[in-house]
Amino acid sequence: MLNNICYYLDTEFQEQLTFPTIQRNVQSDVLLAIGRRWLSQCQSSHPQCKQSPSSKYNWYPTRLLDVGEEGSTSWKLRVVSEDGNPSPPAAYLTLSYRWGHKPNAILLSSNIASFRRGSPVSCLPMLFREFISIAWHFSIRYIWIDALCIIQDSEEDWDTEAATMHLVYSNSTCNIAASDSANPEESLFRTKDLGLILPGLIESSLFSTEPRPCYIFDKSYWDRQICNGPLHNRGWVFQERFLAPRVLYFGKNQLLWECRIQHRCEVFPNGIPIHWSDKAMDALLETSPADDPIKSGRFPMDMLDRIESIFERDHSK
Repeated sequence: MLNNICYYLDTEFQEQLTFPTIQRNVQSDVLLAIGRRWLSQCQSSHPQCKQSPSSKYNWYPTRLLDVGEEGSTSWKLRVVSEDGNPSPPAAYLTLSYRWGHKPNAILLSSNIASFRRGSPVSCLPMLFREFISIAWHFSIRYIWIDALCIIQDSEEDWDTEAATMHLVYSNSTCNIAASDSANPEESLFRTKDLGLILPGLIESSLFSTEPRPCYIFDKSYWDRQICNGPLHNRGWVFQERFLAPRVLYFGKNQLLWECRIQHRCEVFPNGIPIHWSDKAMDALLETSPADDPIKSGRFPMDMLDRIESIFERDHSK
């Protein structure tokens, strides 16, 4: 019981303990509609998420992938210094994913010209194709994937682009995290194991004189949904998660969302009771010197331990 949390149905967290109907098999369009709604709500009601301290107005990466409008059969590489900034100013999405052992869709000195002319969407790995579908669903024309936006056989280009990674992610509209995909050939979408995500409903008299219905779930619910996947055991994901203003996670059993103000998932669309989102650390970086986040209860005591443990892991892909 020490690792679990119990909440009576009539507590102050009643709104967060109102659960939608969750299906094991959900069509991708339904999930993308949920993600689009979360993004729209953040854009309309969270001014703190619109401009992060490390972002720059009208800044774009060296290269972007132009995926056109929904239903386009080809994509092309846009070199901003030669093709110019998108006009009018346009949003772009970034992707966090595992490369796998033998990536075959990569930008090389030998194919950059052909990629600029255009290449079939159908020739991309499944995960990249699904990422393009997300961009279409979100009405976003440009995306950034490191494998296709950094020249992989050029050490000079890698050094140049590595120095701008903080800007690539902080200026994106949203980062899409393929949390449960081991390589680009795997799909983002999964069949849910409802037993691993739905809170249990029990009768308890732990804090009352007679048995009352209450929900029970584990204290590490959020971390279990995100950090246990193959993506999040690499140190480079740390910067992608925290620098992007918003992150949409495609987990093993559900879709999850984090921005600088709010966290939510399919099971807990209004947030998990008493959960502190690590991404809210962004706000801590902007507190005045007179603020004491520890005394105010805003800083989880284990956060520094988490950060340290992340950087102790293997940082390579």
